[in-house]
Amino acid sequence: MDPNGNEPIDNQLDSAYESGTLIEFPPGEYLATETQYWNDDVSRFGMVGTGSSHKDVQFVFPSGNNGEKYRFLEITSGDHHVLKNFSIQQTDDATTTADIWMINDDGGLIEDVEWLGRTPTDNDARRQLLAYDCSSVDGVNVARRVYMREGAELPGYPDGVAGIRVQGGSVGEIRLVDCHIEQRGSSSFRATHTRGVLRVEGGLFKNNDNTNMRISAGDHPEKTSWIKGATVIMDSDNLNEHAHDGDSLDSPEGLRIDSTGNGYAGVLIEDCDFIFKSCPTSRGVVSSPTWGGHGGFTLRNCRIQNDTSVQTIHADSVDTDTADKPWGVNLENVSITGSARSQPSGAAVCIDNDRNGSTVQNSCIHFPNGDVDGVLVNDATNCEILDSNINVTGQATVFSGADVDTSNITSSDSCPLPSADSSTGGDSSSTDSTTDSTTDSTTDSTTEPLPNEIRLVGTGTTTQYEFTVTDSLQASDGTIEEWDDIASGTATGWITTEGVEDAYTFSGDVDSFSFLEGESEIYV
Repeated sequence: MDPNGNEPIDNQLDSAYESGTLIEFPPGEYLATETQYWNDDVSRFGMVGTGSSHKDVQFVFPSGNNGEKYRFLEITSGDHHVLKNFSIQQTDDATTTADIWMINDDGGLIEDVEWLGRTPTDNDARRQLLAYDCSSVDGVNVARRVYMREGAELPGYPDGVAGIRVQGGSVGEIRLVDCHIEQRGSSSFRATHTRGVLRVEGGLFKNNDNTNMRISAGDHPEKTSWIKGATVIMDSDNLNEHAHDGDSLDSPEGLRIDSTGNGYAGVLIEDCDFIFKSCPTSRGVVSSPTWGGHGGFTLRNCRIQNDTSVQTIHADSVDTDTADKPWGVNLENVSITGSARSQPSGAAVCIDNDRNGSTVQNSCIHFPNGDVDGVLVNDATNCEILDSNINVTGQATVFSGADVDTSNITSSDSCPLPSADSSTGGDSSSTDSTTDSTTDSTTDSTTEPLPNEIRLVGTGTTTQYEFTVTDSLQASDGTIEEWDDIASGTATGWITTEGVEDAYTFSGDVDSFSFLEGESEIYV
């Protein structure tokens, strides 16, 4: 196949599609002009780039897709298909794009694949860049390190294009691992109709319009959907370097629990960080709207920093005719901090009608500014607020027509901040405290610097780095963001803005260093 992007590869690619075939693409550009419609129950087929970077192999398409909403691959049967180590080049215009739809019974893998360039609106593109489904109840298909981060047209809902969509025909498990989806015109991922489950491990979801994560519990007979270890950042005033003049987000949420009227219940959100620094009008950092028809959900070991005026958590009234039980929302070891001065509901957490059985336990709310209540419960029964620290300027709890038991509610000064290494929510705190919630990260900021220093300075490219030292490692004061992490001599962090610096001091030697994506200046 022509690696220079001159001759179309369509016929050669189609003729090679059969069981037991691996197509390797050396570095280059490969021109695709026609959709590949593959529905032949093929097993063990792969398309793999051989370059050292997934950007070394790029599939390119006619400018503007000849006026069509172009689909590159439509794979609607088979199993154990591998798409790996290449990029889809959309270019920086407002019309060229290509999506992929892949359905496998089991064993599907999409790994180290990036959509480069600017994504159009749905006038010129399909509803998403990747549609990914699992057609067997027992099957598992994985997308690992899928990247969509070079900007998109931002027309506002419903005209923007989403990142990844798990559709109603999916009955097994789709798993997203360590994906980075940023500045999409609509949801970074969506799984509201799926009869199977979506499970998300890690990843960064930043500045996506409509909502950064949109998920339901699903309707699998043995599994439920979950999100674990993910980070959501909303900073609409600081879009990345790929933004065009005039780009602005319309109404972005952090997480929407939504089954699009299917009535699913029981999704779990665990060990996730939500950081809202700036945001236009939004339903909330975490929301479950009535019209979504979703039952109960659980947030466990999560950390939320809300420096905006949008609602922090809103479990809206349940559609009792639609939603499966349980209907309650459970907050377990959840930390809510920030400089928000007001909340649309009046309280950081709003639990609305018929969210019966809701619980807030071992959690912490600290809003020291403005006039903000802690937890508001409206017209719900058998609810509990237990063993929680609620330090707000308004009332700790407000109940209207609700049956709520409370026990051991305190109001000290400390709450854990978002931190990617914190599975218990206790690795850092919003202010000093006389309790045990003050932790090592607070102590580290007052220790003497170690003898060696490493500094990483942003160049305007979104960058993730990781390095390990042979002895001790600590952050320099004031340079590390909430999403950066130090653990056992290893630092992992992000730099997203030109001139911004992450600095560390250490003893011993630098044992290893790598850029997981992007690049920055390094000074040792």
